[in-house]
Amino acid sequence: MKKNKGYHVLVVLGVLILLSLACETHTSPNSLRIMKINDNQPLEVDIADWAVIPDPEDPEDSMSVYFVKDWIIPIEVSYVETGLGLPTYPTTYTARITDYRVSFRHQTIPSWIFSTVSSGTNMVIPADAGGRTTVSAHIKVIPGDWIQTHFQELLASSTPNTVSCGVLKATLILSGYEELTREPVVDTAFFTIDIGDYYDDPFRFGQ
Repeated sequence: MKKNKGYHVLVVLGVLILLSLACETHTSPNSLRIMKINDNQPLEVDIADWAVIPDPEDPEDSMSVYFVKDWIIPIEVSYVETGLGLPTYPTTYTARITDYRVSFRHQTIPSWIFSTVSSGTNMVIPADAGGRTTVSAHIKVIPGDWIQTHFQELLASSTPNTVSCGVLKATLILSGYEELTREPVVDTAFFTIDIGDYYDDPFRFGQ
């Protein structure tokens, strides 16, 4: 009886140790994965949408006006955290993404410095060890005021232009935490931006 009792105690202790480890599991590297940015296509950014309208002070003359919009793109994210593979309580592993940051680097003009875009977000991504489950969201990668800050000379020309400003290499960082363990989660991905001031259809101004 004493031998059986001691064996049972060891079994119980072993289970408790495993459960304790499960509750303290650190989120594994790259368990958060950015699967797609802009459907895996380069982002084409038109700096401004121009239109030529009659001058209200001189009907025989015309004037150029422009509209600068925010650029919002889709992303898909998966979360493959498995921990020790044990059942978790009260919930399964879930990543909550709270922030994102986008930085930019010109492909051919390294001296051209761009400010970083950062913002809060709220994405909840349930874990799927196979990576088949993804969560989609839309994030604002280039606000209109960012364009006006970095391309003010082009906009100040007051005339429609058709000019390429080159290609930007963009870095997207998503960050947040694992809801069960409160450990941080983060992932980084890259995409390209073809940016310039391109021809605008005058009948689609502001669209």
